[in-house]
Amino acid sequence: MTGLSGSAGVSVVTATSAAVVTDSRYCIAAEKEVYCGWEIICPGSSANAREWLSENLKKNDTVGADPFLFTESSWKSYENHLNNFGIIVHEDNDNIVDLIWTDQPSGSEKPLTIQSDAISGASVNKKISMITAKLDSASLENLFVTRLDSIAWLLNLRGDDVPYSPVFFSYFLLEKKNGAWKRRLFVRTLEKFDAPVMNHLLAANVFVEEYNHANAAIKTLEGRALFPGTGTTWGMLSIAKTVPALTLFSTTNDRCPIEYAKSIKNPTEIDNFRKYLKIDSIALAIVLAKVEKIMDDPAADLTEYGVAEMLVETRTKLSSDYRGEAFGAISAIGENAANPHYDPLVENSAPLRRDTTFLLDQGGQYIGATCDVTRTVYFGEPPQEVKDSYTRVLQGNLAMSRGIYPAGTPGYKMEPFARQALYRDHKDYGHGTGHGLGYYLLVHEGPNGIGGSPSTYNYAGFVPGMLTSNEPGYYKAGDFGIRIEDDELVKDDGDNFIAFEKLNLVPYERSLINKELLTDEDRQQLDDYHAQCAELAHEYEVEHPEAAAWILERTEPLLSSAFQAFFSTSLLFFSYFL
Repeated sequence: MTGLSGSAGVSVVTATSAAVVTDSRYCIAAEKEVYCGWEIICPGSSANAREWLSENLKKNDTVGADPFLFTESSWKSYENHLNNFGIIVHEDNDNIVDLIWTDQPSGSEKPLTIQSDAISGASVNKKISMITAKLDSASLENLFVTRLDSIAWLLNLRGDDVPYSPVFFSYFLLEKKNGAWKRRLFVRTLEKFDAPVMNHLLAANVFVEEYNHANAAIKTLEGRALFPGTGTTWGMLSIAKTVPALTLFSTTNDRCPIEYAKSIKNPTEIDNFRKYLKIDSIALAIVLAKVEKIMDDPAADLTEYGVAEMLVETRTKLSSDYRGEAFGAISAIGENAANPHYDPLVENSAPLRRDTTFLLDQGGQYIGATCDVTRTVYFGEPPQEVKDSYTRVLQGNLAMSRGIYPAGTPGYKMEPFARQALYRDHKDYGHGTGHGLGYYLLVHEGPNGIGGSPSTYNYAGFVPGMLTSNEPGYYKAGDFGIRIEDDELVKDDGDNFIAFEKLNLVPYERSLINKELLTDEDRQQLDDYHAQCAELAHEYEVEHPEAAAWILERTEPLLSSAFQAFFSTSLLFFSYFL
């Protein structure tokens, strides 16, 4: 409708005007991409969309919206706000956009794939038993699941109905009947469920039904039920509220127990994250080493999009377990890097050059990990402003990572550590600092996350086994952008405290580090991390010598060089008095 390629936004349309609302990540993209005639509200949120409607409509006007695209809290926020102005909110079950958009892309027809117990670390029966035990302890007889990643994780299945995210369109219902839990999966495309997949589900007593049977199934439920507020649509909840024998457990702020369970990785999942993040790290090093080598070759024709394609090719060659990109790589040079979620399309892809930053936010999907790592490099001689900005971002990343926190600390209490160094220079960034990571699932996984808003980042405190990204940044509009992102494991530090461990092993850009700004603690932390990166380089130095050399050039200890400089100065001082 709007032309905006960003992953977050709201479009509102009246008979005479239209507006698109998106957050600060996509302001620059919106100015470039949104079609003429649309009013752009950025940075903005759903609150801005509600206000725009109340300002552009009058009393007794009607707003239509698809109730199956809104959560309960979101629907109620629109309804309550607009009702205050005498504006009616109508449930448009037909979805006018779908009626008009008749040539929508057809869905994938590929069969689902099974995650073996050896890869998943837990059988379907074990996972479901863990969830039903939680439901029993809460005296609940029903759980209706709509989050696709929760269903895929629980059933050890992966699909490809959503780009980059290996999920499949479905609903899942756990229903307690006569003391036993019935397991019902409602699927949109039965053809995807071949004999091996059906046998896999039957072995776990999961019954497969057609997608459109879900509404009828809800109407037959009895007892107490949880329809989690973070995934259940207002449309589904409206149906449930009409069932007289059903008592709805509080939904608006309640998360599905599956969501929390999958966020705490089991030992097999953790081992695989370590394994595949090493592969993803060396892939990134291979590409950056190659780019640096051929930068000045006119025949190379290096572009942002071309680098993203090189990454896919490199990962494919490195591992037969590679399953594609975790998201469209953000490969951005110069002013494009100032757009935190820049999308390098073939037609607008800029050539690489040496006089500015190059930001590469990328990650692969593997059968045992979803990766998301960002490095910012500079192929020429960086100006002081860029070096100082990079160093402050790096210091925020390091401070966030070395922190020791009480177990259960929510992300909004951790987040200030990532910004303090930037604040010293009166700088900041407009996005969150961290998000959870799926296990060959979504690259942004809840419920854990790191950001400044208590209402958004207070759902689940951090506990051992969780994973998070750590990605502070700085963006100077029209000039350059910097982001440094690592994937980190939450570890038990003893006495009910937690610590973080970086799992990816890609060195930071040495030419962009202003050593004078670093503390001794920063230097030691960098040296320790770079020593691990050097170990990875030695593992691959025979098979990929150029990548290994690229890593080793950037991992020379900082503390030793600082000590050598101090020692040389001391010798000069003493020789003066001899």
